[in-house]
Amino acid sequence: MNDEKMYRYISFSGFLNIIIRHIELFKNPTSWEDTYEGAVYRALENKGTRRDQVRWLYRDVFGEDALSAIGGITRLIGGYTSSYAQCWSSESNGYTQWKLYSQKEETIRISSNASRITQLLRVSAK
Repeated sequence: MNDEKMYRYISFSGFLNIIIRHIELFKNPTSWEDTYEGAVYRALENKGTRRDQVRWLYRDVFGEDALSAIGGITRLIGGYTSSYAQCWSSESNGYTQWKLYSQKEETIRISSNASRITQLLRVSAK
């Protein structure tokens, strides 16, 4: 398992929820403030970009294999409604992330590593 440090920017109130109430927040990627994250989902949601997105997936991702494309796009659409995640980065000095997440309230950076995050996910899934 990877022991590389990972970083996440969260609100101070979110940090208190982790420490005091042992509550972690996972959000649907389409609701993230970072417009790059969840971009594929948002493109499928928008009628104006949906056709281009499906065409790109069919041609470039699935190599014009219709059955693979149908299955993949179906899973992607299913994931759109049922995926919840957090955004972690291996960059310790993510100015863009800091700026994005610190606009509304006080923000702090926390760190962990992939091994520990995976372990916590396994424990919380039980």
